[in-house]
Parts: sequence; C-alpha cells; structure tokens
Amino acid sequence: MIYSEYLEDDVAITTRKGDQGMSSVDGHTPCRKDSKIVEALGSLDELISVLGWFSLTVKPEYRNMITSWQQILMRISHHLSGRVQLTDVTTLVSRIEDEIIALNPPPLRGFVIPGGDESSTRAHIARTVCRKAERRVLSAVGLSHVALPVLNRLSDALFALACVLYSECTGESTE
Repeated sequence: MIYSEYLEDDVAITTRKGDQGMSSVDGHTPCRKDSKIVEALGSLDELISVLGWFSLTVKPEYRNMITSWQQILMRISHHLSGRVQLTDVTTLVSRIEDEIIALNPPPLRGFVIPGGDESSTRAHIARTVCRKAERRVLSAVGLSHVALPVLNRLSDALFALACVLYSECTGESTE
C-alpha cells in the first residue's frame, strides 16, 4: 500500500462524526458532509482511487507516471484542507505537459468515443472523473485557485494516455 507523505498523526478510521452528517476538512473544524469543500475533496479522493484502478491495466512505465499523479492529487487535497501550501504549481503543470509530449499521442481528426480496449477506456473514465474534480474544486474555492491548472493539465494527460493506449493495444490510430 502506498501512503501519502502528508499525514501528520495516526488517523482514526472511525470517529462517529459522520453519523450526524458532519466531517472535518482540517482535522479539527467540523463542517457538513455536503459542503462544497467536502464535495471537492471527495471528488479528488474518487480520482485518486480511479487512477489506482486504471494503473492495474498498464505497463510499469505508465503505472509510475500514474502513481506520481496520485501523489500530486494528494498534495492538492492536503492544500485544500489547509494542511500544506501548494507553491510549485508552475513546476507541476510543466511536468505534466512534458509527460504529454513524451507520450507522443497520435493526432486527432475528431471526437474520440471511448472503447476498444480496457486500458484506454479506464483512462477515459479517469479523465472524466478528473474533469468532475476540477469542477468541484472550482465551485468550492473559485477561479483563482492554484490547483485548477494542474487538474486541467492532468485531464489532458489522461486523454493523451488514453489515445496512446488505444493505439498500442489495437494498432489503430485515433486519426
């Protein structure tokens, strides 16, 4: 099991606060489970899980890239909860852009309909979950939030990876 590097203390699995519809974003301050910030954090958690599920179907070089994306998303989650500062956004965005270039996805001639093989389809599912997380973060914290470019670029990377995986598996291009 891979753990986040940002957990300060041991965390109880059961707190019973959720039984009354409450949670805590920062570990201390109670808030409702249907608040925008909890919704945003839940969408990021969903994305991290979907990426783990997706990574089970790809070769190790892609799995390592996906694991690094999960770590970035954990940092964003911890930033949104007020636990750490996210100061290297430009570096993170550049790194993901470099990964897209290195993937060398085939050129597109139109909209892509997901399907054809399991790995590329899982990448598309992860991409749509990433877009949802981006919308939830936007709704919770506004347009100027530093995490939005990272999430936007990550969904681009997932699309590129889906196209590459489809091409590798089927021998067909998205052209």
